[in-house]
Amino acid sequence: MPRRRNDIRPGDIQGLKYFKQLMPLLERLHAVGTERDKSGNRKLHYDQYVMLILLFLFNPVIDSLRGLQRAARLTKVQKALGIIPVSLGSLSEAPNVFDPELLHQMIPELARRAMPITQGREAEALAGLTAVDGTILRALPRMAWAIWQDERHRGIKIHLHFEVLKGVPADVRVTPAACSEPDELRAMLQPGRLYVLDRGYANFALYRAILDAGSSFIGRVKDDTAFTVAEERTLRWSCSSAGLNA
Repeated sequence: MPRRRNDIRPGDIQGLKYFKQLMPLLERLHAVGTERDKSGNRKLHYDQYVMLILLFLFNPVIDSLRGLQRAARLTKVQKALGIIPVSLGSLSEAPNVFDPELLHQMIPELARRAMPITQGREAEALAGLTAVDGTILRALPRMAWAIWQDERHRGIKIHLHFEVLKGVPADVRVTPAACSEPDELRAMLQPGRLYVLDRGYANFALYRAILDAGSSFIGRVKDDTAFTVAEERTLRWSCSSAGLNA
């Protein structure tokens, strides 16, 4: 007998082992959004909502809000996440109750906890290597507000800082698509970084801001960029038992 849509079974659920590490970090969110709940009737809290969204991302079998609600009814899920069954109304209301900026603040903290995926002299020399780019998100048809189609619907863009040697995002920001990527990077600068930039970030004021923030950069520039050579340095390479060294 074929399975019905949204028929979620315990064996379908994956990734619950990761929540043991995430739950202590998310505990600080538990009371967020309860200010107006004077009677103490709120059943879905911010930390629980975040875990349900992560559950959705870990499990392709959950493909709708109703499917997520059904997954939350499973004893296996309730025990692992410390939740009780939630209504569709609570899930639908949650984005308007819980402030997403509080999650944004956790990204750098999680990035600092991540371990480098490579070791050695080269990794030490490139510590803080951060790739930066802006990408227009392809929105779902039902998200008409996010589709770049006219003056009212101008799309959205994600500005991502990716810590290369750890393989994790170091920071992220979502803005309207028609925005200045150099300006967004200037607002997100951190010290001790080596930023890698494409030609879309070619901006001398931005380069100065990076240096003033205590970081360095490697950037592509346009072919017709005018510059004056301040100093030429010759690279000398030699082979050793440890590999190639400058």
